[in-house]
Order: sequence, then C-alpha cells, then structure tokens
Amino acid sequence: MGWFTDLLNVGNNFITGEIVEDDLAFLVRLAAGSDITDEEMERHFTNKYADTPATWETRGGLAGYKHQNIKGKPVSDALDGYHIKAGKDFGELASGDLPFGGIPAALAAIAYQRIDEKGKGNSRESAWLQSMDNITGLRESGNAPYLDALINDYARIANNYNYNWIGNNKVYARGMLKHSENEK
Repeated sequence: MGWFTDLLNVGNNFITGEIVEDDLAFLVRLAAGSDITDEEMERHFTNKYADTPATWETRGGLAGYKHQNIKGKPVSDALDGYHIKAGKDFGELASGDLPFGGIPAALAAIAYQRIDEKGKGNSRESAWLQSMDNITGLRESGNAPYLDALINDYARIANNYNYNWIGNNKVYARGMLKHSENEK
C-alpha cells in the first residue's frame, strides 16, 4: 500500500496547492525511472534557479539549464530555449531510455506546465507551448525513442497531405511535383 498512499498524498498536495519538491520525487521517478538518485533530482530542481557544482553524486549544472546545448527552436515565450533545455536535462536524468520510451515523461511535462502556469495565473496556451518545448527537449536528450518515433510518424503522415496547388501542379511539402490528371 506504500506506493499507492504516496500517489494519493501527492494528488492531495496538487489539489490543495501545497506542492514541495519531496512530493514530486515519486512522480519524477515514475516518469524518468526509479534509478534516479535524490542528489541528481535535487540538482535538476536547483538548476532552475541556481548553479550547482559537480560532485561525486551529480554532474552539476548552471542556473536556467544554461549548460545544455539545444538544436530546436522554442515555440513558447522563453525565446532563449529555457523550456527545451529543462526538458533535455530532465530526459538526461535517466541512465538509459526513459520508461515507455518517454511517453510518461511527455505527459508529466504537460501536467507540470499546466499546474505551474495555473499557479502563476497565466493562460492555458502558454502552458501548452511550454510543455511542447519540454517535449522537444526530451527528444533532444536521446532517451525518448517511442516519443521520437511517435512525433516523426505523425509528421510523416501530416506531410503526405500537406500540399499546395501551383498552376496545374500539386506541390507537396517535400517539393515533389505531381502533374494533375487534367493536363495532357
């Protein structure tokens, strides 16, 4: 009954708005793997606001996750890529692939941003865009293969039907031309 009671306690704290880092430890391990040390988790939370030196227990990091290099472009209001960097740092907490290929971590990113932005009084759209940046970071960590495959497959399917007409030619997103049947 221990893990279930822990989950109920966390849920109760979410409802009452009394979330503390100790409450998040259970959810972080659920989303990123049970092998994460308390020290690495604390470093991740601390790097949101402050630098942490490298020790035997942690790899250290800079405030605002500035130690992370990113490739993706942010879609949220954080134009410096803060949320992508945070997602990448979270993805790198796992010693290998994230549980279930990163899908639970992506859902956790959406839930976290929704709760965080609601507490700040910001809009749902802002929370959604920040969570999309977090998910981009999870993909960049290299530890979310199912999440990566899911998004790549969605993009491939969407591009199959993403075309424009130019004259009598259908131009697909990949630049291929297909002549219309009416043209002889």
